[in-house]
Amino acid sequence: MKNEFLALSPETAGLGGRRSTGPHRVQLAQWISLAPFERFLNMTIHEAAGGKAVLSMPFLFDLAQGGGLMHGGALVSLADTALVMAIKSLVPPDTPFVTASFEARYLRPLDRGTATAKAHVHHHDGRTFTGAAIVFDEGDRPVLEFSSQFKIQRPREITPLFISELSPGDVRRRMAERETFVLNIIASWCPDCTERQRPRLPHFIERLKAAEIPFHQMTVQHEKMRFISNEHEAITEEFGGQGYPRTVLIMDGKTRSRDNVEIVTREGLERLAEDFIARVNGLPAGE
Repeated sequence: MKNEFLALSPETAGLGGRRSTGPHRVQLAQWISLAPFERFLNMTIHEAAGGKAVLSMPFLFDLAQGGGLMHGGALVSLADTALVMAIKSLVPPDTPFVTASFEARYLRPLDRGTATAKAHVHHHDGRTFTGAAIVFDEGDRPVLEFSSQFKIQRPREITPLFISELSPGDVRRRMAERETFVLNIIASWCPDCTERQRPRLPHFIERLKAAEIPFHQMTVQHEKMRFISNEHEAITEEFGGQGYPRTVLIMDGKTRSRDNVEIVTREGLERLAEDFIARVNGLPAGE
């Protein structure tokens, strides 16, 4: 995933080679992207959607402690950042939140390779989120168990949006079983997906739910023009190619309406919901 950011500091303000000790302003180019410290640790975001996230971090020399093992602080940073990305996938962009507390349990040392953290949010009450992460070594052995609590900094009404996230295999299986559902195909780098459409999805999903039409999401890109896998690219092409978000109606395992690209306004989503419900009920589209 391409994790660009704009860091405004004395160095960029024309003060030569002097290193600033703060305060610093950092403006991320994307909501789900890495901050300077996380880039410094060479983290990579592989997945961040539906309250789950997967990140990795190579064990470079600078991350070693005195005994030659990966520093425990680096492992905790990876786990904490993975949970941050999981939360970011649920709340509106620019929602301010911080780590309030955490607990870590070290299971075994890591002396080589790449560490991978898998995180998920398991509880929220509007202002507080709790979650867990496990860090694995390259042999898929658990290295660290991590749990933490995050709090929204300013009191505000936050409605996390938990959406079923499907893989290409999940989509194909549901289609083979002749299921009827709506599939929203998105890219995590896409502002139309994360900033414009996402805040308006709760009403759309509830309208479909009332008509007993399940809603699922499939994230196919984290970096522009780079698919997560060949399977993600192939299934995207089958549904009409790039252009996000693309909202598809599948009826009895067959694609019935796929050319719904960049439907991001409340009015547009309301019309689309009515169209989908009409089709499922056997009525002419638009009635």
